[in-house]
Amino acid sequence: MDGVTHAQVDVGEVELHVALSGPEDGPLVVLLHGFPDFWYGWRRQITALAQAGFRVAAPDSRGYGLSDKPEGIERYTLDALAGDVVGLIGALGHERADVVGHDWGGMTAWHTASNHPERVRQLAVLNAPHPRVFAKALKTLSQARKSWYMMAFQLPVLPELLFSMRDYELPRGLLRASGARGADLERHVAALSHPGVLTSAVNYYRAMRLGSGSRTGPVAAPTRVIWGDGDPFLGAEMADPGESAPDSEVCVVSRARHWPHWDSPDEVSELLVGFFSGEDES
Repeated sequence: MDGVTHAQVDVGEVELHVALSGPEDGPLVVLLHGFPDFWYGWRRQITALAQAGFRVAAPDSRGYGLSDKPEGIERYTLDALAGDVVGLIGALGHERADVVGHDWGGMTAWHTASNHPERVRQLAVLNAPHPRVFAKALKTLSQARKSWYMMAFQLPVLPELLFSMRDYELPRGLLRASGARGADLERHVAALSHPGVLTSAVNYYRAMRLGSGSRTGPVAAPTRVIWGDGDPFLGAEMADPGESAPDSEVCVVSRARHWPHWDSPDEVSELLVGFFSGEDES
């Protein structure tokens, strides 16, 4: 990608592969991807934020892409993931950053802003409910049905086998249904096929039973929730964090699915740039 450099960054417990763009002296924005993605899923937002003068860091989260893949379910708790974000901000020479997260990256972003408020200036979350909101929603029949796969992911070995069968047919279908096509789709599948990635990715779900999500408290940072209203996995009623983020607003992206930054990249980029720069037209 033009204007993007790559580095392996020691963030403490692990080393992360990070895509970097924008002026080195610009305000730092960290982009955190979800499942089963990698840094490249943010390509359109990387360009827009860099052109707006931000220093952009889009890591492969631990276990993904070219980042370290530690063994053990306990290495994939939200505490560990948030520690990586804090370590990355410091390793890049910054005290604070604007943090953006989608899906599992969104859960990590919530946890980071809650438990390390001194490190997060502003927060933007795409189609990822606050963990407290999500825990409450999982008690309802409608969301439990949508989230059945989370229980299936608790099984050993089988999820990895199913995902890798027939040349990654299942993740191909998921990514294709979410807007990935052609070379972009193949690039995602190639990143997912690195040794150890599937087990690491599923371990995010397995680590939920260790309970670190219960330690995600209220978020004080100004927060913008960006929500695709056609998400088949997460109900729109979970977009509003309520008391878990009192200084927050919800921006609905019409006709976008679980990856609103893929379905409506320009609209999402404008929402991020406007929020972080303080120059929203509204």
